[in-house]
Amino acid sequence: MKKVWIALTVVCLLALLCVPFAAREEADVVGLFDCDTRVSGFTLDKNEKTEGDTSLSVKLGGDSFVASHNLRDTVDITGCDTVAFDLYIDDVEALIAGVREMYFEISSAGVCDQEELQWAVIATLKDMDLEEGWNTVYLDIGTASLSGEIDVTAIDYFRFYTFQNSEASGLVLKLDNIRACYTGGEDFSDMELDAYQRDNSDVDIIIQGQSVPDLDKRDEGITKTAGFKK
Repeated sequence: MKKVWIALTVVCLLALLCVPFAAREEADVVGLFDCDTRVSGFTLDKNEKTEGDTSLSVKLGGDSFVASHNLRDTVDITGCDTVAFDLYIDDVEALIAGVREMYFEISSAGVCDQEELQWAVIATLKDMDLEEGWNTVYLDIGTASLSGEIDVTAIDYFRFYTFQNSEASGLVLKLDNIRACYTGGEDFSDMELDAYQRDNSDVDIIIQGQSVPDLDKRDEGITKTAGFKK
């Protein structure tokens, strides 16, 4: 019986090691892309993954890398305050030293730079306790740069790109389980956008085409999104 318990314990530990560490409790999870379909620039990896059949894998060559994908169906992320994905890093030191910037974007226009939310991901990574292997990256919708007005009921495109130097050459990155969810990670419900920007000068929020942003509040009334179409 003791041997059985030891075996079960080992199996459980191995299972935990295969799952990226999640720092937030996710609710109302909506899948954006499962990374089981080929995306130009990436290869499909059947061995290292966090869900589904594969992950998207790329070995950086020391120059820029750009990959984008049009979703087969539009996705409604209404009520979500966070976009999240699982990121595999095979060499954390190479990422910190060599990747100057990493961006992740979603759009409802089917193309980049229109109806778009954009995050500068490298700053988020540098604030995390990164591990070699899988990490969970949370990007708060309220702190994204906004180009135009994004329709959160019809997300149909994402783009991932990096700028790096030779120190990142050979660095392997993998993406999996791209999703939107509610985590309660940021609370902007009682703040005007311009006040938030004054208090957070390092956050780049761009509102185009309207002088006063719309405020969409979740049923619980504790999250704010800016400039979204309904």
